Amino acid sequence: MAATQPPASRLNGYPASCGGKVLNMVTLKGSGAYVRGTGQTIEDDSARSVDWVGSGFSVSGNYFVTGQPVTIGQSQKKWILRWFSLVANALTESANADLSGETVQLPMIES
Repeated sequence: MAATQPPASRLNGYPASCGGKVLNMVTLKGSGAYVRGTGQTIEDDSARSVDWVGSGFSVSGNYFVTGQPVTIGQSQKKWILRWFSLVANALTESANADLSGETVQLPMIES
């Protein structure tokens, strides 16, 4: 799996609190070597557990990005980002590509 390059950065003004959990808005760059089917791994070592990673459009509007858990349960820090684009009126996962020019901001709930 491709690792996040560079690491996620938090938006100013965050973290916030949401139902007793920590809500962050993170800015993520696309991977320089994205592989269809395996996605882009993100990991937040500063959190005990990442409970949820949201979805959103890239800043360019070319991609829809969504978080996928690697495992279920406590102390989960690793997630996969899956990058999709609209092809012939259907969302299709990006082919093996360099997405390093793409940026996305996503909500992340941590505990």
